[in-house]
Amino acid sequence: MTQQTQAETAKRGFGSDNHSGAHPRILDAVVRANVGHQPSYGTDELTRECERVFKKLFGEKTESFFVFNGTAANVLALGTLVRSHHAILASNNAHIVNDECGAPEAWLGAKIQIVPTTDGKLTPELMQP
Repeated sequence: MTQQTQAETAKRGFGSDNHSGAHPRILDAVVRANVGHQPSYGTDELTRECERVFKKLFGEKTESFFVFNGTAANVLALGTLVRSHHAILASNNAHIVNDECGAPEAWLGAKIQIVPTTDGKLTPELMQP
């Protein structure tokens, strides 16, 4: 058994994609991908291979969208569900309310309607007009 440092045994934070460093396997993959030259903007071999794997796993109609960060992923996902005349209901302590800095409203035009909760959980009763 190896000796762990205090930082390694500290409480883990899963509140965001940036609460910890990248796993060594991720860093190794980045180093391997950073060799030679490839065309950009999704026309490279790695992107095509990822798309092939996703289609194999989830079906031929699957589309992949690679984004830079969690905010972009969240906005893109919400954009598949709402239009500019829709509202997004979210708890007052939801990540999208407190951490996305208005990105969904700015990019989608949909309003985030905050629902006050004591535990972060939305219930049908809380969402009544």
